[in-house]
Amino acid sequence: MKNAAQLFGEEGKPTPRKSPAVVLMRTDTFEMMMGYLTRNFGATGLSISYSMGVANGKYEVAQIREELKRLEAPATKKELLEKSLQRLTAMGWGKLKLAELNTITGENTVTVEQNPFREGCDPKDNGGCYFLQGFVAGVVSETLEEDVTYIDTRCTHEDLKGCSFHLMRSKSKNL
Repeated sequence: MKNAAQLFGEEGKPTPRKSPAVVLMRTDTFEMMMGYLTRNFGATGLSISYSMGVANGKYEVAQIREELKRLEAPATKKELLEKSLQRLTAMGWGKLKLAELNTITGENTVTVEQNPFREGCDPKDNGGCYFLQGFVAGVVSETLEEDVTYIDTRCTHEDLKGCSFHLMRSKSKNL
């Protein structure tokens, strides 16, 4: 399994800062950016959106792991996963919660309420949902230190409340 540093490489690493800057962006603007990939590359563009999400999810967990290490505050995998989901929630990616973590069977479920892409999570998705799914997969994969794959994704379209992402330990070594 590749870690966040391997995914980004030296040239892809952000410049270290004492306090990282945060960029706020409207959801429709982000979807327009992701949609560029879909419009120009079709299904390959959706794969790129998903892969970008995975890489960013892994990177976020690696950053949290480093922060906890500096604070000398060890965390279990479950605690690290919950902290990571809390950070993504604070960053505006929806209200993410760990619904199931089963380290024996490898089945995991993350729910997303207030999904910022809920209205676009359909077969005509322009990349926002694929990015978010990749983001969640990257967070879970990096936290558990094992590759995961989706076994089911359910988004409620009637009430637009949210989505449930069901992931499972991968049989293969690479995402």
